[in-house]
Amino acid sequence: REKLPEEHFHLLHDMDHPEYPWLGVLVGMPIASIWYWCTDQVMVQRTLATREEPVAKRGTVFAGWLKITPMFTMVLPGLIAAALFPDEIAKDSNQAYVLLVIHVLPAGWIGVMVAVILCSFMASLASCFNSSSTLVTMDLYRRAYPDASEESMVWV
Repeated sequence: REKLPEEHFHLLHDMDHPEYPWLGVLVGMPIASIWYWCTDQVMVQRTLATREEPVAKRGTVFAGWLKITPMFTMVLPGLIAAALFPDEIAKDSNQAYVLLVIHVLPAGWIGVMVAVILCSFMASLASCFNSSSTLVTMDLYRRAYPDASEESMVWV
């Protein structure tokens, strides 16, 4: 903590802060969060996939609580990298995660991290493809062919 500026440990800054004034954080973040949680098709589709409404509600509340974890999975590694590699982070802060993986993890764990990143990328793509196919099938194909059977919609 001694190696980092004090402002790195505050979520709300003064109104004259050049990047993150407190009003922008309090107004901007809820707007982005509402978009992500309420209109993102992948999130909505996962909620609507349950068979019972109470399960959907519990899942949504649980997912909301899980959104607290990015503070620890994204912000803390950045702070650690800034403390361990101040010169490199001053040049390019986007290299924080890469620096931690290369310089802190043992050789075998670097491969595990690459596998984790690729798995997460593939899971995100699978969700997007699934969501897109549902939109095309239910919103376009079903309107064009209202008498289409479930089997034909699966093949589309």
